[in-house]
Amino acid sequence: MKMKSKVHLRLKNIKVNHFMVMLVFEKEASKQGWSKEAIEAVLKEAKSGDYDHILKTIKQYCITPPKKSN
Repeated sequence: MKMKSKVHLRLKNIKVNHFMVMLVFEKEASKQGWSKEAIEAVLKEAKSGDYDHILKTIKQYCITPPKKSN
């Protein structure tokens, strides 16, 4: 699925499990204005494979946000 924007999310900070990766993606995408349908489409695609497929799919729709300067 082609999305017009990416979710700003630091995936490397999420080390728990695939459920946590999907939950954090869902919450961040929602906060950043993604529609429920778009989020569900990404999660459906992610769940169609194993753990590596979940990570690969979620990464396609994310971009690492710039570090905050102090």
